Amino acid sequence: MFNEVKLLITNTSVSEDDIAASAAYLLKKQFVLRNETGDKTHFAFIDKHFVLFKKWFAFIGAKLEVNYEAGFIGYLPKESLSSLKMNETAALLILRVIYHDEKVAGSSEYNYITISGQLLVDEYRRLTGRDDLGQKGTFNAILRPLRQKSVIKFGEEDVETGIRDVIIFPTIEMAINKDYADNLVDALINSESTQEAQKGKEEYDETN
Repeated sequence: MFNEVKLLITNTSVSEDDIAASAAYLLKKQFVLRNETGDKTHFAFIDKHFVLFKKWFAFIGAKLEVNYEAGFIGYLPKESLSSLKMNETAALLILRVIYHDEKVAGSSEYNYITISGQLLVDEYRRLTGRDDLGQKGTFNAILRPLRQKSVIKFGEEDVETGIRDVIIFPTIEMAINKDYADNLVDALINSESTQEAQKGKEEYDETN
């Protein structure tokens, strides 16, 4: 792999700094999207030298994949999103269910799904019995890790509640697959011991 990097640098105008910059950017964000500001250059560069980057990520124990239809490149670490707190995990799972439902209903635009922040708050409260997502400050804080990982971004702000719309990226399908979602719901059930959490698991199973 290191010889390939040397050959690439020797035979092209690509510099070691270019490779390191894109690798570090993707490593931090987990996903880069073809049409997102800030991601475009890195997406194009990684895509052009995908074999090299795939080997590098395999070297650190991660599987790098490209999805041209959805327009992103991303990787799954050995323990995907394992650093999330329980409330962040719950929000991720609910967003995954909403994404699935809206996509099936044909509501996606370029594989992006836009929902009101209030819908997420309501579903979070209904499925977990918790109210900690309902305030602007906690809403932003709980969703911050998902924004940093390029799973979502914020849209327009509701003038009454101050809560922003949520734009769900197609990367969520790679970040949380069916098996992983089941494990997350089981963790929620074990930690919360609520009938609402069990109901959420049953609803997720029905959509998959």
